Amino acid sequence: MDLAVRIYGEKSYKRYLVIPAAVVLICLFLAFVFPGIEQGIDLKGGTLVVVGSKTQVDASAIESAVRSQFQLTDLKVIPFQGGVQVQYGANRALESAKTLLESAKSSVAGNEAQAMASCQSAIGSLKAFLEPEKTSFDSASSCIEFASEFYDSAAAKFDSQLQALLVSKIGQENIKEGGFTRTEISPALGQMFWSTAQLIFLMAIILIIIVVFVSFRAFVPSALVITCMVFDMLAGLAGMAIFHISFSLASISSLLMLIGYSIDTDIMLTARLTKRKFRNMTDNAADCFITGLTMTGTALGALIVMLVCSWFWNIDTMFSISAVLFCGLIGDIIFTWFMNAPLLMWHLERIAKKKAGK
Repeated sequence: MDLAVRIYGEKSYKRYLVIPAAVVLICLFLAFVFPGIEQGIDLKGGTLVVVGSKTQVDASAIESAVRSQFQLTDLKVIPFQGGVQVQYGANRALESAKTLLESAKSSVAGNEAQAMASCQSAIGSLKAFLEPEKTSFDSASSCIEFASEFYDSAAAKFDSQLQALLVSKIGQENIKEGGFTRTEISPALGQMFWSTAQLIFLMAIILIIIVVFVSFRAFVPSALVITCMVFDMLAGLAGMAIFHISFSLASISSLLMLIGYSIDTDIMLTARLTKRKFRNMTDNAADCFITGLTMTGTALGALIVMLVCSWFWNIDTMFSISAVLFCGLIGDIIFTWFMNAPLLMWHLERIAKKKAGK
């Protein structure tokens, strides 16, 4: 309590504003410059292979090997605590074969020769994975039928080749039991997810802004609460960049959870400073500081347990959510108690001086 009183007493609180200003600049750099945030495959489409490892892996060596053996678009190899993520948009050979096969199917009725040529080209693209059992066909229809089955076999062969390459680079003895998981999202489905997520996020922000402004009916206190909420999310984004967490449905849900966690302390602070009249402002701020740290500290303790457990058992979604929340709540401590509180006290002091002058 004495520490809190010293922080907010005798005008000294204003000098602490430099701390959140510096943190904002650092978070902006981490989130949008380096290392930056990548959009996850569940929002843009693609394939994600997650390999759980008992030891730290050399992501650059894995990326170099995958890039040299396969023609993959948007390839990203991202290490994390407990394994590595291999994310890519599409295999160029498979994508080319798929496009040619669709062209053959669409033209078979009107142009037999063109359909046959497209089908043969599709089979040729797939030779990078398998040698076809047949190379000549009586008709375009029979070629298309064979090519469709051959495409499925080639895709399965590519998956097994990629897995074998990852095993060779990581080492079978270092891969956790059940360590391979594969997720595939089509670009159209990813775009639908992204549009829906944006709408939900926007609605949540608008509703929170309405509730805050209705509750306090004053621009400056309400604006400070909203600003802290935005900066807390920025801290969560910086945490995503640090831990190499892609911007995905899981991270969006964790940012929404972060809004709920972080805004509690700002609302408590604003309500007590603006509505408590029986104590001086320094004591009110000190009381809020102790209560807020207790609330946030409890949540941080639970998140540390989640981080440890998710890392140990390689639960990627839980790790992503807990890491974003952890970084966001650390940011909340800084922005609430070294930005919101000083600026709100400064604002209330100016109002009190104006009233006294009258």
